[in-house]
Amino acid sequence: MRIGGWSSPARGIGGPVSRRLALVFFLAAMVLAGGCTEVRPEGSDSAPPPEILVDYTRTGGIAGFSDHLVVFENGQAVYDTHSGSGLIMLDEPTRLELRDLLEAADFPNLSTEYPAKTTGADYFTYLIIYRNKAVMTETTGIPPCLEPLISSLDSILQFSGL
Repeated sequence: MRIGGWSSPARGIGGPVSRRLALVFFLAAMVLAGGCTEVRPEGSDSAPPPEILVDYTRTGGIAGFSDHLVVFENGQAVYDTHSGSGLIMLDEPTRLELRDLLEAADFPNLSTEYPAKTTGADYFTYLIIYRNKAVMTETTGIPPCLEPLISSLDSILQFSGL
């Protein structure tokens, strides 16, 4: 059959070959989709996710950082920084030191905000969430009890971006 100067086979589209090809693609999709499901036996419980130890966000600075770190009780940590994102596992001494610094900061008695004492263009803003309490602070307004904690969290972020 000729259509506008182009010849087209009369049996190609919608014919037996197309139906076979469609059947092959359908069966291949079913096989691939079958591998994406997981059947769990009745009564099997998956382990609950680990509890969050601390959630830390650092924004600002001269380069306009926006870094986020979540450390879980089991030492796993997920990060998203200007240089990448991923998952790391903190060693036991680092995890224990972090836990000690969080306890030493005495979160229940902290204010929710510690703004900068003076204005500045390149200051950082820090948000720390520990045991459902959020504390925000800025450069020059960081209380002394949070300085070692922020330093430790910044070190973890720096290490994770290597």
